[in-house]
Amino acid sequence: MAKFYVTSGEVRVVVEAQDAHAAALWSVHLSLSKVTDLDEFELSADQRADLAEFDSLSRFDRWMSVSEIGFDRDEAGIFESLEMMVEWNQLAMAVVRLERLIADGNLEVE
Repeated sequence: MAKFYVTSGEVRVVVEAQDAHAAALWSVHLSLSKVTDLDEFELSADQRADLAEFDSLSRFDRWMSVSEIGFDRDEAGIFESLEMMVEWNQLAMAVVRLERLIADGNLEVE
């Protein structure tokens, strides 16, 4: 796997990925896993989800620059941050659905 430098707003990460698209997607994952600890607030689940989404959105600019050379370059690709977040969310929801199917016994894993 190649090393990619991803830059967008406050986000500056180095990741290993198959390609630039995967690097952008993985940087969203890394950023979303570091959102503010919302357990300290007495919020409903919906309020926590909305606040976490806003917190993660504010870390990114509109575009994500991906490079194999260094930060603040984009020869490997430019991706729309919101589009990457939507794709990440769809993947995360698919994993949650699979976990539920396995837990309910509706899907066997060998």
